[in-house]
Amino acid sequence: MAGGLGTESKMSHQEIIEIANEYRRLKRQLESKQQQLDALAAVNGAAGDFPVDFEGALVRRYSIDFQFVPGVLESQERDVTVESGTIFRCAYIESFLTAIGTAVDVHSTTNVTVQATLPWDQRLLMFDYLWSVRDTGTDREWCDRPQPSLFGGGGYVGPLWLPRRVVLGGGTVIAVKIDPFISVGTQIVEEIYSPFFRGGTVEQYVLHLSFVGHQVPDRSAL
Repeated sequence: MAGGLGTESKMSHQEIIEIANEYRRLKRQLESKQQQLDALAAVNGAAGDFPVDFEGALVRRYSIDFQFVPGVLESQERDVTVESGTIFRCAYIESFLTAIGTAVDVHSTTNVTVQATLPWDQRLLMFDYLWSVRDTGTDREWCDRPQPSLFGGGGYVGPLWLPRRVVLGGGTVIAVKIDPFISVGTQIVEEIYSPFFRGGTVEQYVLHLSFVGHQVPDRSAL
């Protein structure tokens, strides 16, 4: 039995050569990809960094707030306009969800008002949605279909870095549509949803979505 296993696991000289060649091929591919990443980082900055290498560039954030009533699954569309006379180069998108409501204080047993930015594990259980973006500058959709909330970034998942920076002229309207499909509106069960609202209820969800990048005076500065 032992001899049989040894015979089956033994590799031929040709098989060893093929594996070694495959390893070298993959290593060359990896080195090539690393060179591409280094070249992109030199121009765009590494993920999480902001390369302010444009003349007169300023870090700029355009934000939209959506207010939802718990238990109501109605779509909302809101927009924000790029400042006139400037160029906005959007680098990433991020979002945060705040729940506002009441809870029972464990020490005094009285009701208190609570406003909490929900972490993702609670956020996905209590209020979840699909989102889409379009702008009037190019009259285009930024994605071919509505995206999951997680793709909106924020919190420990980090922001959604755009693979190619979106350049928008002054006066361009950025419109966002939110389609909720989960919205907990009943009394919060601590073990299932959120300890922030122990013994209380959520009265409002506020979704804060931001487009972050650089503002420059004109396209010649890009």
